[in-house]
Amino acid sequence: MSRMPSSWTSTNFKDINFFQSDILNPSDFPKEEFEVYSVPSFFLGKPEILIGSSIGSTKQFVQDADVLICKINPKINRVWKVSPKEKLRQIASSEWIVMRSPLMNASYLTYYFQSPSFREILSKNLTGVGGSLTRAQPKNIAAIQVPVPPLNEQKRIVEALEHQLEQVNISLEQLDDSLKQSANLPRSIFNAAIQGDLTRDWRKDRNIDKTSWTEKRGSEIFSFITSGSRGWADYYSASGALFLRIGNVQHDSIEPDLQDLIYVKLPEEIEGKRTRIHVGDILVSITADIGRIAFIKQDLGEAYINQHLCLARLNDEYQRMGEYLAYFLAAQEGGQKQFEELRRGATRAGLGLADIRNLKFLLPTYEEQLEIIRCIEEQYGFAKQLETQYKETQVRLQQTIPKLLEKAFRGELVPQDPSDEPASVLLERIRAARAEEANKPKEVKIRKPPMKKITPEVVAQIISDMPNDHFSFDELRELVATDYDTLRDCVYSLLGDKKLNQDFDQASVHFQKVKP
Repeated sequence: MSRMPSSWTSTNFKDINFFQSDILNPSDFPKEEFEVYSVPSFFLGKPEILIGSSIGSTKQFVQDADVLICKINPKINRVWKVSPKEKLRQIASSEWIVMRSPLMNASYLTYYFQSPSFREILSKNLTGVGGSLTRAQPKNIAAIQVPVPPLNEQKRIVEALEHQLEQVNISLEQLDDSLKQSANLPRSIFNAAIQGDLTRDWRKDRNIDKTSWTEKRGSEIFSFITSGSRGWADYYSASGALFLRIGNVQHDSIEPDLQDLIYVKLPEEIEGKRTRIHVGDILVSITADIGRIAFIKQDLGEAYINQHLCLARLNDEYQRMGEYLAYFLAAQEGGQKQFEELRRGATRAGLGLADIRNLKFLLPTYEEQLEIIRCIEEQYGFAKQLETQYKETQVRLQQTIPKLLEKAFRGELVPQDPSDEPASVLLERIRAARAEEANKPKEVKIRKPPMKKITPEVVAQIISDMPNDHFSFDELRELVATDYDTLRDCVYSLLGDKKLNQDFDQASVHFQKVKP
């Protein structure tokens, strides 16, 4: 551990931990609701509420301000502070290592166990085969050194971290909103383009209007329309011709996505070769997620499509207009609106080749098409640049969180106060409290044999064995392996038979044994 301020000290994890495991089997209480701190529920941000019969394994009792450290794959940072108890008993998976240190600040410990230095130590000497199957070893965690500042400084550290992390999180939320908005920019740009908004000033300067635009059908524009054939898996290869699938075409873009590629090697004579892609072709997804578009602007070499894509090849008259036509198909108010109408009215899934032939296109003059493409590329480039900047800022902000934590636990986040009680005094108080706890007589818990049926007579016998004449319902419940309703009914029966008395105080209802 790096050099600490003089008012700090450090000690082993186990030396500040008061937790003593107390296990129960929730299935012994099938109708009782529990507040369950499971590992999966960590990602939900709140414990699950489950009845005992639905919980498949033993659990450990936890309480307010316990800090839970997940030992599964410690590289994934899962640390959870238990919330104050409301009504239900609180239990946790055995995959959590529990830190209970009532004389320390629980939030301070929570932040420390999330810090990079602690996570690095935790990730050493793992057991398991790898990935999510690895576990941190409790005996190693027990020996980890924990920095202990004065208690008042712990509080100041927590306050400073909460304030600064809140600011970071607000900024991250704002960036997330900005990223969502930037992701919608291409759609807005494409719509503005095919509705003539991007080139309004261009037309005005040339004293022309949208009456120069004409409507054409796909059957007039395309000379060849086909879809891929089936059975390509037999020809998959580590190299060869490209084989494009639905994942290689996108929404809100006309660029083919060439990140995840498959290759095929075909025999000389095979029917699928009719789908070989040429420069200038337009690809459209026609099954499942219909309406994804790609324009083949550059030579891909030998390349083919599968049965989920349609290849539309332009005739000679419209060959030079392919890029604009692809943008039209990608625009929400152009091709996408027509695809949606076809999908809603279809009697079968997907689109047919006839649907592509019947598509309607609005065509400006070729000169205006070129200007539209220029405007799209300019604004689309700006949108992607903005998105990149947002993502880079997001990464930088996320990196400030571990830096803040490291700074806090080096004693550099808040100033030291000479009037603070030194941490060494706090540590002595913790040691004394732990020694006192260790010297207390161990509570002997009376447990009912698990197979014995719970009846009023059985409950009466358990009550007679209890050391105190006065007790609460919750104390009795700890000793009787049954659900809430069954125990309540037994207690009512004993009260009715005068085998148990009920007395009241200002805080709660208690019961009193009836002497034989």
